[in-house]
Amino acid sequence: MSNPVELSKDYVIDDNGKIYVDSIGTTGAQGIQGIQGIQGIQGPAGSSGGGSGGAMVLIASEVLSAASNSKVFSSITPIYNNLKLIVVARTSINSPAYEAIGIRLNSDSGNNYDYSFVESAAGGVGSLSYTNVNVALLGYAASAGASAGLASQYDLTLGNYANTTLHKPYSASGYQASLNRSQSVGGIWKNTGAINSISVITLGGGNFVIGSAFYLYGIT
Repeated sequence: MSNPVELSKDYVIDDNGKIYVDSIGTTGAQGIQGIQGIQGIQGPAGSSGGGSGGAMVLIASEVLSAASNSKVFSSITPIYNNLKLIVVARTSINSPAYEAIGIRLNSDSGNNYDYSFVESAAGGVGSLSYTNVNVALLGYAASAGASAGLASQYDLTLGNYANTTLHKPYSASGYQASLNRSQSVGGIWKNTGAINSISVITLGGGNFVIGSAFYLYGIT
């Protein structure tokens, strides 16, 4: 090989333009290994899944096989957190096409109930409110004056029903079938006693007709 004239990195180029790999140089020392990165912070553990709280247990039910102006659930034990009552009903009066229905707790017919009622329809919203009355309004069931087969449904909730320190509030919502209106009501029974019975009654002189249904649940 002629005398090299240029050194270019790892190659030697002679004066005839031929390129040779430069294998004469020594290998450099190995570099210091870089510092390992800091490990990321571990994320918090996920919460454990909930238990079976809020389960509904059917306490009692009845689908009427004979007309009656009331349905009474008695001997309710204080083993649940809340109570839920579902009523699907039609009454027997011919006019108007609906009848007010209400509840009494522990058979109390004294003036110990307050409530506020609201209903909505295509034409607007209506409301009424009463204090110190002898029954708590639940809603207005379709009656015999309505189209055949129509029935109304109301869902009533009684929270903390077994408490013996506070008065007992209630709330209910439902559908008034004969007038095509949604309805809701909230009220209170001004008594500190634990609730052990619920009476659902008609308030216009009619009866709940055959097929009206009542379901009482305990909520854990």
